[in-house]
Amino acid sequence: MVHSADYEMEGRIELKKQAGHEYETGARMRQVIGGEGSMAKGSDIYMESGYLQVADSQDWVTDDQTLRKLGVTTSIKLFTPPKYVYGDDQSAVWWKEVYEAFSERQAADHWDALTDQVWAVNVEADPGQAGQLTAGFEAAFDFGVVGGRTSRNIGDYFNIEQQAAVTGGTLRRYIDISSPRRHAYLHEDMRVTGSSSVSEAFSLENIRGRGLSWYELF
Repeated sequence: MVHSADYEMEGRIELKKQAGHEYETGARMRQVIGGEGSMAKGSDIYMESGYLQVADSQDWVTDDQTLRKLGVTTSIKLFTPPKYVYGDDQSAVWWKEVYEAFSERQAADHWDALTDQVWAVNVEADPGQAGQLTAGFEAAFDFGVVGGRTSRNIGDYFNIEQQAAVTGGTLRRYIDISSPRRHAYLHEDMRVTGSSSVSEAFSLENIRGRGLSWYELF
């Protein structure tokens, strides 16, 4: 499935959007936009079983006469499993056991997840101020990856590049991601009130598959 859209909006803006589902396309993106002002937005989405790719951008200015800040909140929930531990000594669960449980969608009630597998950002611009949020990401999780074999060679990974900025307002970022195979862990909880700008790139590659390029899709 492919969805491409360009938006030019002014006035009172309310938009809710979801792309993909973590159980079926490897990840799910949810987005909420609300407030008063003017906004230019572009969105390109490609999804199939086990794979989601999104390019999304917003540039906006909050109305200088309003009491309602114009803001954007985007959250990405990954299906790729986190690192699990068990017992009083918090021993790590072997990654193949984790993958087998996830492939069969079994509950892991006797394990403790270290992270929520979430990447989220919120940008709100004060009246008369400008905001920007641009991100491009791809996420994959194929249910046949146990033991390094994939049925369609998709793999298990998450890559994102993101720029978030506001001339005056609030910028929040929340990252909580780990890997059972790489034993990697990243957590960040950030809030800035005022002016701020963050440009970043993140890559988690548990099992690299074929991937897709934008020129192949659009």
